[in-house]
Amino acid sequence: GIYCKGLMIDGISVTFDPGIYHIWGDFHFTNNAQASGDGVTFILKGTNNRLLIENGAEVNLRAPSTGQTAGLVFWQKYLDFIPYIFGRIPDSPDRVIATSEIASGAGLNIIGTAYLPDHEIMISSENRVSSKSPATSFIARQIHFTEKANMVVRVDHEEGGVPPIQPRSD
Repeated sequence: GIYCKGLMIDGISVTFDPGIYHIWGDFHFTNNAQASGDGVTFILKGTNNRLLIENGAEVNLRAPSTGQTAGLVFWQKYLDFIPYIFGRIPDSPDRVIATSEIASGAGLNIIGTAYLPDHEIMISSENRVSSKSPATSFIARQIHFTEKANMVVRVDHEEGGVPPIQPRSD
């Protein structure tokens, strides 16, 4: 699917079908939302595209094991919309462009990689942020743990059934 003005999951339960989702803008989970998906990749496109998981939301996702986006659950791609529609793709910036947050009692369980190279990720959730299996990776410009952050990350792609992102960083 393509979501041109972001996507908000607010207080509901959602199951994403396998596939690639293009999101221009924020991808927001809030108010005890429950989201799950197997074989999914979310491509965050734009210049200030954020991943926000807050207020008791629980997100449980698994990346595809084959195909173009194998191993990727989240993939941030810096794109300025106007030049993009005219066929010009700008270079990625040399700075943080957005702050993604996991906060306020939210939980994130992913099998695969969260590739957010131009983001800082703020993790301040008191709930455990973890992987269901031993195959979770976070790639970001900066990662900050604040307040009572509680995080578990394991990296064994073979056991998790998803390919590692290259170059290998296991």
